[in-house]
Amino acid sequence: MESYKIDESMLEKIRALGLPEKKESNEYCILHVHGDNIRAPETFNAKVYSGKKGLKLVTNDHETLMDLINGKQKNGDYSRVIFVDDSGWGFPLAGVLVGAYDTSTNSFKFRDIDVKFFQGQEFNEKSYLFEYAKKGIEIINELNPNKSETLIKICTGYINIELKRELRKLGYNVEVAKIGEPLQSELEKKHKEYIKEKFGYDAYYDPKELEKGEIVSEFNNVIDFIKKNNLMKHAKSGWEYFNKS
Repeated sequence: MESYKIDESMLEKIRALGLPEKKESNEYCILHVHGDNIRAPETFNAKVYSGKKGLKLVTNDHETLMDLINGKQKNGDYSRVIFVDDSGWGFPLAGVLVGAYDTSTNSFKFRDIDVKFFQGQEFNEKSYLFEYAKKGIEIINELNPNKSETLIKICTGYINIELKRELRKLGYNVEVAKIGEPLQSELEKKHKEYIKEKFGYDAYYDPKELEKGEIVSEFNNVIDFIKKNNLMKHAKSGWEYFNKS
């Protein structure tokens, strides 16, 4: 999510868009709008908070919001769609994968982001965002799409934020979206194979697919495996969990 300080006039411009609104239990959230699936994808959302320091906008796609406010219409006639998603973000062992599915060739491509970017100073400086963007752009360059004829749909997850920005700087049409099949299953399958082949651990999981209680149990199992096999150098040790006093 991206956050920005705004004034009352910007608040009214957002309100005037007439996007669907959601009620919030948070008393400081004075406006929450989401996409109508016509002008903006349903996954788009923007919230405005009011506090002592004024108004703060939090959104998962600032560029789409500004396009809406400025009346820019995006061309919807794309002959090619490339979906981009990540895996391993919530798994404590090893790094992260970025994957893409190209509808024009029905093919998948993957790159890994080394676990070192989730450790120590690299993690504190969020270097993983830039490494992930670099690897994602490598994939797109390899696919070599025509920019005007291609839409890149990229996952809403936080790790995609810099890749989204860089692709737009390069002139690509980018939409923040919920990524489903076939990329999601193929990516999770690839990650499970990667964990098993490299570490011999056969219980990789995607936290999004588990209940809260199951996540705790599976997480503890991985931590036990890491400790038992002296694999801390392969763990996402920058996480707060690993740095408790």
